[in-house]
Amino acid sequence: MKTGFINKTKVFIVDEFNSSQTIVKDAYVDEQGNEMPHGEQYIVATSSISDTPLSKWEDVHFKSYKEQYEKDKKAWQREIDDQTRALSLEYDKVYYLTKSVQGMAASLGSDMSMAFIRLLDFMSGRIKYVVYETYSEVKIAPFEDFEKDRMLQQYNHSIEGVKLMTIYGSTRDGKPRGLSYQLSDYRDGSGGIYEIYIFHTEEEAMEKVKEIIQSKTYVNDGIIEQAKKYNVELDKNLLKKFYSDRLSSLEKDITNTKEGLTDKEISRIRTKNILDEL
Repeated sequence: MKTGFINKTKVFIVDEFNSSQTIVKDAYVDEQGNEMPHGEQYIVATSSISDTPLSKWEDVHFKSYKEQYEKDKKAWQREIDDQTRALSLEYDKVYYLTKSVQGMAASLGSDMSMAFIRLLDFMSGRIKYVVYETYSEVKIAPFEDFEKDRMLQQYNHSIEGVKLMTIYGSTRDGKPRGLSYQLSDYRDGSGGIYEIYIFHTEEEAMEKVKEIIQSKTYVNDGIIEQAKKYNVELDKNLLKKFYSDRLSSLEKDITNTKEGLTDKEISRIRTKNILDEL
């Protein structure tokens, strides 16, 4: 009896059912390896019978894809394991460095500890605002604007590069007291020199501005203007003394110059409310 294949299944061809269909039986093998038809016969399309076993395209290529996937998976897993080990080592480095820094900061005392942490913040780019006091005013600025302003000043003086802040440390009785940041106008240390205060937020910087203005032991026109600008309340006793001294100075000027004034001019000056103009 003739045989054929329906996909991968081997069958015996029993008879032709019609011009387009064929009667078949499945092929079985006994213990001796002999093939024989067995089971119920059934009808299939004649066109589905082939001389050799056939497999679907997906079945054939899925196997090769799966093999490639398993191969790539092993390579990816090795890469993941390598990266995981490398990351673990970096975590360990950061952990021990942090412990070291914490220990160092703690050994310096509270003031030096904060100064040291500020230094780390500055080096890591976490500083966002600066406060500094020149001869005439207290200034607050975003750190980026402060850098640009410094670059412009250096350029105007024909100096290539930017003068960096200088860190100053002080001691008392052989023990560290703290760190401060100072800056001169020019690279050689000449020009104005002023201390720089660095902060994470604008709110922190504004508190420092308020502290600097309120720490003054005297009041002048510039300080009053700064207090108005930053909405800082000044000491009333200092204000009273300032206006009293100003009035006394004006009265003295009037006395010294009265010989050159007419009685009418002297009367007008003395009756004028000077404090109202201030």
